[in-house]
Amino acid sequence: MFPEEYQTYVNGLAQVLRTRDPAQVREFYLQWKERMELPPLPENDVLEAQMHQMICEFPSLSDLHSESRSWLLAHGFAAPVESADDSPETAA
Repeated sequence: MFPEEYQTYVNGLAQVLRTRDPAQVREFYLQWKERMELPPLPENDVLEAQMHQMICEFPSLSDLHSESRSWLLAHGFAAPVESADDSPETAA
């Protein structure tokens, strides 16, 4: 895979994660599955949890981190540790 194609994938993933719509994440996953050699598509409940976990990992989605952490905790999943970049004190 070429670096440009990988960057296209990452940018597209960030855009689809911003929708917070598991159906759109599923569609994106299926479009890239072969090119990125992704593992089998997880079940819906796992996919939704993975969506929120990925949101927490994208610095460009920092405005959604708190909401996704809350969703994960409310549904019994471990939430990623909040980084210093996510804390309100550093947002000033």
